[in-house]
Amino acid sequence: MITPDTIQRVRDAARIEEVVGDFVRLRRRGSNLIGLCPFHNEKSPSFSVSPAKGIYKCFGCGKAGDSLRFLMDIDQLSYPDAIRKLADKYGIEIEEREQSPEEQEQAQIKETLFQVNEVVAQWFQEQMWETEEGQIAALSYFRERGFTDETIRTFRLGYAPKSWTGLGDFAKEKGYKEEYLQTLGLISKSERKTDVFRERVMFPILGTSGRVLGFGGRYLVKKENSPKYINSPESEIYQKREVLYGLFQAKQSIIKEDECYLVEGYTDVISLFQAGISNVVSSSGTSLTSEQIRIIRRFTKKVTLLYDGDAAGINASFRGIDMLLEEGMEVRVVLFPDGDDPDSFARKTGTDALKAFLQEQAQNFLAFKANILMREAGADPLKKAEVLRQMADSLALIRENFTRLTLVQDCAQRMDVPEEMLVSEINKRIRKRISERKTPELNAANPEAEEQQGTAESELSSIPEPAKSHKQVQHDTAQMELIRLSVLYGNHDIYFPDAEGEEPLKALTFILDELAKDDIQLPNPLAQQFLITLDAIDEEGRWDDLHGVFIGHELEAVRNATLDFLQSPYQLSQYWEVRHNILTDKEDTLLRKTLTHILISVKMNVLLERADLGRERLKNIQQEPKEADPEAQAQRTATELEILAEIHRNQQLIARFAAELSRVIIR
Repeated sequence: MITPDTIQRVRDAARIEEVVGDFVRLRRRGSNLIGLCPFHNEKSPSFSVSPAKGIYKCFGCGKAGDSLRFLMDIDQLSYPDAIRKLADKYGIEIEEREQSPEEQEQAQIKETLFQVNEVVAQWFQEQMWETEEGQIAALSYFRERGFTDETIRTFRLGYAPKSWTGLGDFAKEKGYKEEYLQTLGLISKSERKTDVFRERVMFPILGTSGRVLGFGGRYLVKKENSPKYINSPESEIYQKREVLYGLFQAKQSIIKEDECYLVEGYTDVISLFQAGISNVVSSSGTSLTSEQIRIIRRFTKKVTLLYDGDAAGINASFRGIDMLLEEGMEVRVVLFPDGDDPDSFARKTGTDALKAFLQEQAQNFLAFKANILMREAGADPLKKAEVLRQMADSLALIRENFTRLTLVQDCAQRMDVPEEMLVSEINKRIRKRISERKTPELNAANPEAEEQQGTAESELSSIPEPAKSHKQVQHDTAQMELIRLSVLYGNHDIYFPDAEGEEPLKALTFILDELAKDDIQLPNPLAQQFLITLDAIDEEGRWDDLHGVFIGHELEAVRNATLDFLQSPYQLSQYWEVRHNILTDKEDTLLRKTLTHILISVKMNVLLERADLGRERLKNIQQEPKEADPEAQAQRTATELEILAEIHRNQQLIARFAAELSRVIIR
């Protein structure tokens, strides 16, 4: 585990403009830098970098964070990997806590497996480029398929020679144990220990960071009882369910285009990539898994599946596509002409024509599915009924209500059934899933629960939440304004001229003391989450690191709100003072008055809600039949008096706060 001191040194050294500048061309605008956002397509720059605050924010797509978050988003790195990358960039030595002997051994084995795969991938490449056998058998094969040398090197393609033990002998010379090669499926576990991939062209399978996880091998000469493709077995570093071929080469383009093309095979990916469609990946011939879908979802929610026109294959893929819908993905389909697959079509079509074809032919998956199933059903009423059930199954997975409504109208028209009938079937499925759910209700304070709950959110979000009243919106706004002031100015000193000795008080301490004094908790879950963290900061006296704590917070909603507080798309022009001699008051110069005003507003809102709840509770008790038992009746009377006393206390406080609020406003 990386030590906190190392993390802090990395944060201190990593200048946001330098980290972002490796990916985005920035130019100065006032005290900030701007450029075109790397996370979505745009023609006018809305991506802002603040060197003074050490943060970035796109006012177009909403992406925001610090140097670590930028690397995590742009390269899809884990938190530790982002720290390591920045540490390497700035020459900072990584300090880690001491691992147990078992952990050290496990980590060493895993690293060795990566090293073996890397060395073997290089050996396969050398066999193709530097030996006569490889050039004749493999290099000529790739070139005949239309792959350029640049493309071949980009995907690190190679060749496993005819020799029965060539790879094993090479690895032995390098000092790698045979058991590692057997674990990775490179040599057989038989007594002869022969090479597994002999006489095949090789496709290294890379992880998102570019490390070699495994291999796919295609035969050049068809042999009896030998499959066309063989792949590395699963190992500690290679789990097929969690890997997409071509993702390392495609990830930046997927982010930029905000779309991912999904194909079946290795050569489909490579041909499309070479033809200019670089945002393309493959599930490598296996059925699409939920893990692969979630990997794609980290980069985009838009997936377009490319089919070669095989109806049987398309029908077999419907379950996988339903999984995409269940994960909240927007799914489209492109069908290639008969006799063509993505590989062959890309090789005979120019880049512009290919891009135009993909855009023009893309259609919503559910409309596509309805057309196929209705064509197969023909005039058979029983088959039509089954189509209705299948379409309802898929439509019930759509999370966004407006999107689902539009698709229901379209699909009902295609199937020639009343919309009401289709809606009824959909609602049955949604209600059934909700009633069967045993997971806890999603925590409104944790927007990351969507990721943690997997598909649990899909049906919950399908039922629209009741709209907030105008009063509730005002209350939420007041609470978040208090939090904004706490985050921006919590470590500022404020003075109270009327107080004895005029000792300054930290603004954050003042806020927390005022809320605690009147036993106020913030009803807004996000505001309360901020308050909990602020309380811990105040307790530990970590005021100087207040912004850093929130930018690195575990909850995404807290991070995003903090960045919104710190960054604004507008800047106050210096010319108001320089040219026009107009002085502009800033919040921090009026901090005590501003905080007092907003605190009183928040307190009044909370107390008014308490009073309303008390009156409602009292009304419910008074409407109940009177108790026959004298003791029970006495208890009921005591409860009523207790509620009345609480309402009276709240009204007294409300009156006091109203008077104070008037003085603050007038003063």
